[in-house]
Amino acid sequence: TGWGSLRYTVGVYKDVLSTTVVQRELMQRELDHFRWVRKVGEFQRNEGLTSLGVETDEHRCEFGKWYYSEERRKAEAAMPEIAAVLARMEEPHKKLHQSAVHLEAMLKRGPEARAEAVNYFAAETNVAMHTLQDLFTEIQPILTKYNAGKQEHVNAVTAVLEAIVFFGSIFGVIIAVI
Repeated sequence: TGWGSLRYTVGVYKDVLSTTVVQRELMQRELDHFRWVRKVGEFQRNEGLTSLGVETDEHRCEFGKWYYSEERRKAEAAMPEIAAVLARMEEPHKKLHQSAVHLEAMLKRGPEARAEAVNYFAAETNVAMHTLQDLFTEIQPILTKYNAGKQEHVNAVTAVLEAIVFFGSIFGVIIAVI
């Protein structure tokens, strides 16, 4: 039972590590999108800007690469509770990247389209980002709770292993003395 407990503990530690990696990945990708939106919004301060210089394909940004990857499917298999939230991220993420395409088209029409672009940025880009941000925020406690539950298992199994080692050592000393 000791060896089985040890293998189980190692497996749980790997689960916790995997979940922590997913949690960090999602936090980093949320920050990436904040920077993306800030870069898109630069046209409001630079009237000569007609090209935004951001990724417009939602499959090619770092979050998109993860979102449409096997890593996401593995994360959902390990933590089914996150699947529904991740599924709801697809549409606002797509809208966010598409908004840059529409904004660039408006900006290329010249100064007369700037007011329209500013309104579009507020109504579409910012709204899509806020929706995405809410979903990133919603998923974090699920991951934290999952990690906490796994950590409780690790603590319990570790206590059992420590007891086995302790009593095994005592038993070994008794046998050696006899």
